[in-house]
Amino acid sequence: MRAFFQVLLIISAVSSVSVATDECSSAELRAVLHDKSPQVIRALEEQWAKAYANRDTATLNCILADDFEIGSMPDQVLAVHDKHRVLAWVLTRTGSAELEHLQTRPFDSTVLARGVYAVRAGGRLVSRFQFTDVFVYRSNRWQAVARTIAELPLK
Repeated sequence: MRAFFQVLLIISAVSSVSVATDECSSAELRAVLHDKSPQVIRALEEQWAKAYANRDTATLNCILADDFEIGSMPDQVLAVHDKHRVLAWVLTRTGSAELEHLQTRPFDSTVLARGVYAVRAGGRLVSRFQFTDVFVYRSNRWQAVARTIAELPLK
């Protein structure tokens, strides 16, 4: 009987690990995340913007690292939030997020991505944010580990 419980424990541990390492339901997104090429960061940024617009927290959960942090600079005060608070915040947003002026710069297993998000609601521009994202290739996939944003004036 004891051996049965040990085998059951091992089976459940193995299945937990496989779920954790392959948590993304989208095969296309998984392929991009596991591609070692720094050029895929552009595709991840586009997926991130699309996920924001669609309130798709499952996709964001795949892109954002567990230790993801976001900093904002209203009035030069830096506020840092953890991944779970970011995912909850996304559900409260309305409108679309369109990428503008996206640039990437690779450094070995790290890529910096910079650009502007234009947020629209009802077809009207409601806000613009400049961002800098840091992606790291670790645990055999790309992960967004940090984002800094600053609000820009409306055009």
